Amino acid sequence: MFIDVAIHDSCDPRRREADLRAALAQRRLPGRLLYAGPAQAERWLAYHRAWAPSRRDAALRAAYRGAFAAALAGLPAGPFHLVGLGCGDGSKEAELLEAAAEAGAGAERYTPLDGSLELLLEAAQAARAGRADLPVHPLAMDLAALADLPPWLAQREPRPQPRLFTAFGILPNAQPEALAAALAGLLRPGDTLLLSANLSPGGYAADRERILAQYDNPQARHWYGGALEALGLLPGDFALEVRAVPLAADGARWQVRVSARLLRPVRLGAGALELGAGAVPLAQGERLEVFFSNRFTQGAVEDWLGAAGLGPARVWPHDAGEEAVFLCRRAAGAGPGAGYPPAR
Repeated sequence: MFIDVAIHDSCDPRRREADLRAALAQRRLPGRLLYAGPAQAERWLAYHRAWAPSRRDAALRAAYRGAFAAALAGLPAGPFHLVGLGCGDGSKEAELLEAAAEAGAGAERYTPLDGSLELLLEAAQAARAGRADLPVHPLAMDLAALADLPPWLAQREPRPQPRLFTAFGILPNAQPEALAAALAGLLRPGDTLLLSANLSPGGYAADRERILAQYDNPQARHWYGGALEALGLLPGDFALEVRAVPLAADGARWQVRVSARLLRPVRLGAGALELGAGAVPLAQGERLEVFFSNRFTQGAVEDWLGAAGLGPARVWPHDAGEEAVFLCRRAAGAGPGAGYPPAR
């Protein structure tokens, strides 16, 4: 079996080296490095399987199924194009495709999009396992380049058709305002967006200790450490620190931040990810930002979407309040592209 994968310039090895150098100059890891390569993709999958509520919680999976059904019912009659933004292993999109088949609302094509080639191939195979005849067009692309996506999608659609975008698990690790602008630029009237958010139901003070445990555990540390070791660091070169940082005075927005404090002088880029023009030296005591995850109250997410013109039409919150799925649409005339017939 062949899988044809399109690769955007943002995933070109030369571009990735330049991005890596720029990030290291700012003493941070580029987010894609946490998912790059087969070993690191497997570390993430192991962490996700162990800690993601959607993997372990039947009530949350039911909330996703409810969101899938509502999104499918609201699409115009006829085939649609499913686009999975930051799809990871594509497990949720595969469930959505299964729900579409059961509802008789068949997807005509599927575009999984991710910066990790290894996870992208997992997503393509997951979709084809449920429907072998589905045209799947995987796209390796950094989420920061989403402005280039609309013309690429249009070239692969034989005729204009509504699109159902999924954005599961990308808000936590994105710059929220930049992501909102990118999503608003993608949706045309008649398109639908399903977006998930990791929530903090009680806000920073009430939730930080409980939620920090989800990011400070053996599976998570193994995942963070793998990215650092790919840069040439040994386990004894650094100490990982996981902390919570408020972003709003009322505690409605905050971040989990993971950093590596260097225990001795090191040269980054001397490992598997060699830097062609030489390694980057760091001194003992310097910190390297490894990972961050945004947390919002549900109201803060709704305000964020509303400010982008994507005010959620419906919300499916988890019973425990720590995750929710938001169904969003852009009103006719409010965005680029032509509209479609009214939802059935």
